[in-house]
Amino acid sequence: MFNDVGSQSVPATVPVSPRNNKIFFHPVRLDAGERVNRERCILTDGSLCRTGVINVISASPDDGIEINIGFDNSTEYENWRSKRLPDLENLPVLKFEQGELREHVEHLYKSSNSAIDDLAVFPILVGKTDNPDCYEILNRPGKDGLAVYRSAKRTIDGNVTDVRVPSDYGITPFVRVWRVIELIFDDIGYRIESNPFDLDADLSRLVVLNNVADACCTGWLHYRDLLPTVTVESFLNALYVRFGLVYRLDSNTRTASLAFVRDIVTQNTAADLSGFLSSPAKINYLNPQYVKLTAQTSIDGAKPVCSRFEDFIDGHDMEGIRFGSDVAGWNWNEDRDDFEYDWPDYNENPDYPDPDYPDPDYYTSRNMTAARKDMKPSSGIIAFEVPTCTWSKLDRTNGKVITSGSSFFDWDPATPGIDVVELSSDDEWVSVGRVKSPILGVNEIMPLFLVGSRHCHTYIRGNDCGDREDNDTVETPLAFMFAFTQSSECRSGTIGRFSPLTYQNKNITFPDGTSHTLSLLFQFGNGLFARFWKEYDEILRHGNREIETSMHVDKKVLDTLNALSPVTVGNIRCLVDTFSYTLPSDKTVSAEIKLRTISTQGNYDIDSERNIPVLAAFDPVSYHLKWELESSDIDSVTAAAGGTGVALSEWYRQHPELMTQVAGPEWEPFRAVKLSVSLLLPTWETDPANKDIMWEGQRKYKTYHCSAVYSICPVIFNDADNPSDYDLNSPVGNVSLKLKYGVCLVAKMERD
Repeated sequence: MFNDVGSQSVPATVPVSPRNNKIFFHPVRLDAGERVNRERCILTDGSLCRTGVINVISASPDDGIEINIGFDNSTEYENWRSKRLPDLENLPVLKFEQGELREHVEHLYKSSNSAIDDLAVFPILVGKTDNPDCYEILNRPGKDGLAVYRSAKRTIDGNVTDVRVPSDYGITPFVRVWRVIELIFDDIGYRIESNPFDLDADLSRLVVLNNVADACCTGWLHYRDLLPTVTVESFLNALYVRFGLVYRLDSNTRTASLAFVRDIVTQNTAADLSGFLSSPAKINYLNPQYVKLTAQTSIDGAKPVCSRFEDFIDGHDMEGIRFGSDVAGWNWNEDRDDFEYDWPDYNENPDYPDPDYPDPDYYTSRNMTAARKDMKPSSGIIAFEVPTCTWSKLDRTNGKVITSGSSFFDWDPATPGIDVVELSSDDEWVSVGRVKSPILGVNEIMPLFLVGSRHCHTYIRGNDCGDREDNDTVETPLAFMFAFTQSSECRSGTIGRFSPLTYQNKNITFPDGTSHTLSLLFQFGNGLFARFWKEYDEILRHGNREIETSMHVDKKVLDTLNALSPVTVGNIRCLVDTFSYTLPSDKTVSAEIKLRTISTQGNYDIDSERNIPVLAAFDPVSYHLKWELESSDIDSVTAAAGGTGVALSEWYRQHPELMTQVAGPEWEPFRAVKLSVSLLLPTWETDPANKDIMWEGQRKYKTYHCSAVYSICPVIFNDADNPSDYDLNSPVGNVSLKLKYGVCLVAKMERD
């Protein structure tokens, strides 16, 4: 938890005796034929028995043989620092008969089970040019599954040329993270007690991307082709930074225990060490710290506008953020909230009985909802696009996109006055975006893994590609993505996403009724900090203490102590940092122990300190989408029916004997005055067709019916030469009309 030293003995020197020379394979001889390091050994002292690995530091006939022994984690730290994932021993090779590999991949694409199948298949873009016809798409979707590549377009001497490719070219599966973890520990002969990436439904969908275009061309599936070309240490460090995954190796039982930091600091204590203390505890009060999380953004499209979300949103109210899809295509008009703009025909009849008063502009829900006091004069409007999770700043006047970037911000609250613990991952952020290519028949949102295609079994390239597709230079960086199979976004296949958000600002759901709630982003309530690091961050802020003390403990107790199990000292929960003792010894061992507290102290408001941003799109439990009435022409429609003679025509139809009194359109002896309007069912609020909402900001135009009642009033003309100079007498009757009116509905996010 608190260091990466691992368990090891301090250096010791043994004499160069014939027996020791034989045990250590003659380390004092330059011509020794056997390696002298990394030999397994057993250290015994009475009931204590530990298995480790010998490391010879130096050797000479005069000074002796200097050695130390590594135990548990330390036995593999050095090995994993240099070993790459594709170099792991005994990686699987799946062999298929002709055509069976294609069937297997199609099965993975259409119905892969994340808890059983260790591979997933979904479309990704690995190469992008100015010509969409030359896009390099792996696992390209087709009409009834994956498309069949018969040729690949390459640029040769400036011309786009079709290059013939072997069968099953352009198809590659992605290995699930839980399977990669199994392969790593299987490589060193350890059995995993429990794998949290296999047990958790959300994490079981996590895969590592690859860019191998010819992985399936041989008919055999080599797992070494599907793994990123990074070291084991980099991979495990990425899992630690993103998810707080730590592990403990037990050399005696050859088992590996995996756990998340969040679970370790909250689980029950394994032992109370208070009774073993042999000296008063010394408490070191360390400086308060906070956790900072970062990852790599070197792939095109991964960079955010700025590194911190707090800087991007500075000067804006979170409640004023606009949500929707395709932000760049939003329509905008600076007169949109003007009364005359929305209803230009209102009160256009000069003979309407009511006077024509000037109508001021008005405020609607379409107005900017951010608090004016929080706005900087130079700031624009913040927009969030789903499901790509792109952030944009829009010009306040015309709504055009000023700047935009990804959601891959660092987690860095930059709390003043305290130190930072920066955890940096080696994995790359990968954005998702819409890929359009009419020639390839693609118009899909997919991961943009723009690192070029890699070839392990073929050599397919154009002469204008430079070295980008040279097998010696194209690597596979480490990158994670969730694989969603038969989800609400794609019932017939699998898609890759780093966020569960759909067009409707809801979490992706599956046929069994479950939903995916975890995002790979660092921010927000469903992000990695809130899910995996907030408990540890609180300890660093308000419980960062170190305890140093001595203790006498039975040798049997040593086997029960490990750095991932909390213990109690004086009713305070702690974790073992270091534990030093000397062998041989009697039944009890005298030891120096250093512990770190995982209990906090003091009164504080941790939520305000961390300030995890709350955003409607990332908190679907607390928000929902609903339709709101944006505009309606019912007033203008009913006014026009009375002012243009529709109501009078209906009155005359019902009373034909009065037609003889009509002297002309401007001298009609009757006027229709609107008395009441009632809405007929269904209304926009009760219409079952309005249940589905795609995204916030979505607009829908619908037509409904209303019943308008008009009073028919005789006209008394005051001046025969001026038809507009008249008065209305008492009504002689009423007439009812069924009219059509239109509404514009807008989808809004509302708190539950």
